[in-house]
Amino acid sequence: MKQSLFVYGTLEVSEVISSLIGRKKLSSTAFALDHFRCLLKGQVYPGMVPYLGRVTSGRLYVDLTDSDFEILDHFEGSIYRREKINVYLLKEGVSTASAYILKNKNSHLMSDEPWNRQVFINQHLNDYLAKI
Repeated sequence: MKQSLFVYGTLEVSEVISSLIGRKKLSSTAFALDHFRCLLKGQVYPGMVPYLGRVTSGRLYVDLTDSDFEILDHFEGSIYRREKINVYLLKEGVSTASAYILKNKNSHLMSDEPWNRQVFINQHLNDYLAKI
């Protein structure tokens, strides 16, 4: 069964997701409603938590398989939980998709710094890919 995933950090970068699941994925611009993203302390990747009234930009993959999710669940690790959230798509409006949300007990890991995709690509992508 095909499933949707909203991504808001390193998985937005096509090289990262294709390194993990072994193929390129098409994605579209999407926004997580009532969620907030920022860098995790001492890391080059972000976390996202529920936050009423905030909107987080990202990408939506719509045709992931169960085996894709097994790989991604392992990659994301135990600090996140996968759950359904509301996302806004430019042409389709509001829909639901899975997303990796920072577990409440790990919220202390969030910094005050915003995550910047282009900074990640320019400064950290090659090293990040080497660790996958």
